[in-house]
Amino acid sequence: MSTIAATNLKNASAGSNNIVLNTDGTIGGACLTQTCRAWVNFDGTGTVAIRASYNVSSITDLGVGSYEINMTSALSDANYSVVGASTSVVGTAVTNVITTFRRDTDVRVANTTSKATISTCNSENSTAIDCADINVAIFR
Repeated sequence: MSTIAATNLKNASAGSNNIVLNTDGTIGGACLTQTCRAWVNFDGTGTVAIRASYNVSSITDLGVGSYEINMTSALSDANYSVVGASTSVVGTAVTNVITTFRRDTDVRVANTTSKATISTCNSENSTAIDCADINVAIFR
């Protein structure tokens, strides 16, 4: 196996570094707005438990099917995209919908630079439900 050791990677015709590898292991440079800024895999049933994550400090349980994802390092603004998937078998229905609209209170919660609010709901009837396998990624 070969190893490439570099601090900066850039396009030869570009004026700035496209990718900068910071000493703390994070990525910077012009590509920063095109990368996943945070992600988390967690169990949303009972006591919420993070299985694995990047730039997520904790998950707050806001009620049935509603969660607040708290980021370790804040983003530059709240204009990011939240994507995800959830699964949990309930009878014959599989819950697999994630939304930024809180299903337990019927209120849309605006994202902030340090937290995103999501809800999981049953795909058959849109009722809020806690899911055992929730995966969320935040892009900016």
